[in-house]
Amino acid sequence: MGVKRKYLKGIRGRLIGVFVVAVSGLVLFSAESVVGEFIDRYRPQLEQGLSKKLGHPLLIGEYKGLRPWGVALGPTQLLAGSKDESTANLNGLNVQFAPISSLLSRRPVLVFTGSGAKFNLRRNKNGSYWVLGPSKKAKAPNIELRFILNESSKVFVQPSNIEINAVTQVALNLKERKVKGSLRLGLPSNGSLNLKGRGNWKELDFQSKVWLKNFRLKSLEGILPVKSNLTTRGKLEGEFQLGVEKGNVTCNGDLVVTNLNLIGGFLKDPLISEQTSLSCNEDLLQLSSEKWKYGLWRASIKGELPLASSSNMNLGLKTLVRVEDNPNTNLNVNAILPLWLNQKGIVAGDLLADFDLDDLSLNNLNPLLGKSLAGELSAKGSVKGPLSGVNANFSFLLVNPQFSRIRFQEKW
Repeated sequence: MGVKRKYLKGIRGRLIGVFVVAVSGLVLFSAESVVGEFIDRYRPQLEQGLSKKLGHPLLIGEYKGLRPWGVALGPTQLLAGSKDESTANLNGLNVQFAPISSLLSRRPVLVFTGSGAKFNLRRNKNGSYWVLGPSKKAKAPNIELRFILNESSKVFVQPSNIEINAVTQVALNLKERKVKGSLRLGLPSNGSLNLKGRGNWKELDFQSKVWLKNFRLKSLEGILPVKSNLTTRGKLEGEFQLGVEKGNVTCNGDLVVTNLNLIGGFLKDPLISEQTSLSCNEDLLQLSSEKWKYGLWRASIKGELPLASSSNMNLGLKTLVRVEDNPNTNLNVNAILPLWLNQKGIVAGDLLADFDLDDLSLNNLNPLLGKSLAGELSAKGSVKGPLSGVNANFSFLLVNPQFSRIRFQEKW
């Protein structure tokens, strides 16, 4: 009798299990169908609304089923826009609700995770790669959007033919206008760049850190203004932190550019620097560049910016310019530019610069000016005033000047 009861209980348990599984399957199937029908029904409205904001026609992928706290979509595309020809393709897109993050931040948090992303960025005639649609001024919703791209993401930049492997995580708090995230870019044969930080696009408040390893400056050619027509060479390396919080500036680290070579545009000869460094330790930012070359000209530049007080930051620059193989010709420039911070950004005060030029042979200017000049020039003076309109006060001495074929045996 006892054996029979146990047998009946076992059968009853299995039947209940089968029933629960069947009901769960039916509920899941029903939910799948309802969500799928909802997405299919409202897909045109979603595509139209998002296309206007993104500035590119959006094609949302086919519904692929439910995922924990969200849904999965198939291949999704952003086609070429009316103002640029850049495109984006995703093999898959998951849209999920983050319940714990929403509870902790007291706002809904939506997570968009893309896989197999490919971006083809093509610069338009104005130099822009991606032109967003017009935005209406409206009260921002109290929502946080998170965007994640995995390691299979590729970015192709045209016309410079640059390929980038990208991994990124970005979170946007629309109501408080805050952003935070990280970005890892790997450029085959051109180094890597890692960036991490947070900020506020309403006011000057941010913290950032960048790591660069064997970063080739050739990669910058694709993002420089079209009209610059500059060729860039060199290598950038280092680790640097920079932040502004409640009006106080903090920084730490070093960035070093080696074998810099710029040519093209307004540069008739290569502009070369063997090494230029930017370093910061606690409350002092320093720039050092000892060996600049441009044609016959040689120069060294040093700069300092104290950061202890955001209301009194005086940028100091010392520059020495000379002509190759002529130690008697020197141009010394000492300049101070007051700077301070407010909520909108950096404000510059009046520039004060003193200069002293000794025995410059004017024929050294011929390659720059394209004119035939000769004579010896010495000058001394100062430049003062706001950057929008400085005033110069100087005196000069010109000995035996010559312009083209006309020469004067006198002093001016």
